[in-house]
Parts: sequence; C-alpha cells; structure tokens
Amino acid sequence: MLKRAVSARQEIIDKIAAVVQARMTGAKAESAEDFVRHFYGDVSVDDVAETEIDDLYGAALSLWSFGAKRQPGETLVRTFTPRFEEHGWHSTHSVIEIVNDDMPFLVDSVTMELNRLNLTVHLIIHPTYQVAHDEDGKASGFSVPDASKARKPTESFMHVEIDEITSPDALAEIEDSVRRVLEDVRASVEDWPKMRDQVQDIIDELRRNPPKRPRTRSKRPSRSCNGCMTTTSPSPVSGRTSSPAGAKAPRSRSSPIPGWASCAIPKRRCSRVCAIWARCRRKSSISCASRI
Repeated sequence: MLKRAVSARQEIIDKIAAVVQARMTGAKAESAEDFVRHFYGDVSVDDVAETEIDDLYGAALSLWSFGAKRQPGETLVRTFTPRFEEHGWHSTHSVIEIVNDDMPFLVDSVTMELNRLNLTVHLIIHPTYQVAHDEDGKASGFSVPDASKARKPTESFMHVEIDEITSPDALAEIEDSVRRVLEDVRASVEDWPKMRDQVQDIIDELRRNPPKRPRTRSKRPSRSCNGCMTTTSPSPVSGRTSSPAGAKAPRSRSSPIPGWASCAIPKRRCSRVCAIWARCRRKSSISCASRI
C-alpha cells in the first residue's frame, strides 16, 4: 500500500516536471524543476490525486515566483483566489502564500489564526529551501536543506488552501492577520536567546554570590499522627474512630512506639503509620499526614 502511494506520487511529480521542462528552458527550468520536486516530495498522494497537473504546476510555480525576490528578514504574504483567466491556474479554494525565514511555530501559529477567523484549512504544503540571493535579493538557486553543504539561509515556503473567498476586503483582512501573527512569531523567536542569556547571567551571579540562608530553629510538628493517637475524631487514614481520650487500652503489637494506644487501623497499615510518625518526630518535620 505504501509503496503504491509513493509510486503514484512520484508519477504525478514527474508529470509536473515534464510541464516545467516544456514551458521553460535553461537554468530557469532547472531551478523551477528542483523547486517543484521538493515542493511535492512529502505531500500525500490523496491531496493531489484529484487535481489537474496544470493546476499543480500553477500552484508550485506561483509560490516559486513569489519567493524569487526577498530580502533577509522580510516576510512575504499574499492571499488570492486562483482563476485561470487571471493567474493561469485554478483552484476551488482560496490560497495563502507565505515566504519567510525558517523558524519554529510557523505552521501552528498560522493554523491557529485561521481557526480564530473561522476558516477551514484544506491543505498545507510547507517545504524549506536553502536559497542563495544576490545583493538585490533575487534568488539565484533553490536547494534542499543539507547540513553537509555550505551554510545558506534556510527559508520557509508555505502554500495554504482555505475556504473559497471572493471578497477582496475579506482576503486583505486575512492577509493582514497572518502577517501580524508572523511578526509576533519572529519577535518571540528572536527574543528567546536574549531571555535565555539573561537567565544564565542571573544563575552565574547567584553561584558567585549565593544569598545567606536565615538560621531557623526546628519546631516539633504540631499535628499528631492521624489514627494512632488517642482521639475521638475519625482517622482520615482508616475512616474509623479510635479509642476515646483517657481510655486505657493495651499496647498494640502493631504499634512500634511504646505507650501509644492501639487503633482501629489494620495491623500492617498501623505499623507503617506509626513508623512514619516516629520519623516525623525525630526529624521535626511538618505533619506526617502528607507522607501516609
């Protein structure tokens, strides 16, 4: 099943690449084909199987051309509803195209914002590329991110399909909302290393000059061991009532503390309760009820 799906996807990609080679030439065709193959490389075949090859070609080339010129740190966003007469390809959905520096939280942040606007997300394609730009910001090549290659800026290319929207004002509002969210993401990601450095400076300062601890006297616990002392109140451990105050009761074998009255707690449980209470008294800690 998986092998058939991979084979079917590769067949679709090869058809799109053939369209690229038929409509472009030279280095431009090579760059566009590399972009297309990586763009659809991880897409589920179910998401593209029913779409015309020309429309798949148009969707990929639209984002490729949109991100072909960009300055470092610049965020590109546009929203539109593809029409063949205007864009050269067609879709039953409206499209959001985003080109940005690659960073965490991009997909989740965009998706949450679209959900907040009560929009259904039908498809997200989100490849990343190492892009070489000239001084004017024009892209001179797209390559698959590879740590073994020379370091190049990694950029995020996002194609998002949402409910079809025909109102230009509504599309502009969505574009502004998405752009604002991406600016917030950038601010958070860029501020995080500064916050981490400040926290580390505080830790280093505390290690060099640790604060003096106040000297306090230990106090014996004010609360008795529930269930093993003579009391008329029910024990929260057993839920039963122990011997009344002042009543003479024989020493219980289950109680390891001499002079303590026996209680209604089962033998094994009572031994554990009394042992914990004894440790509490020796260590002068807080109530032992939290340890039982």
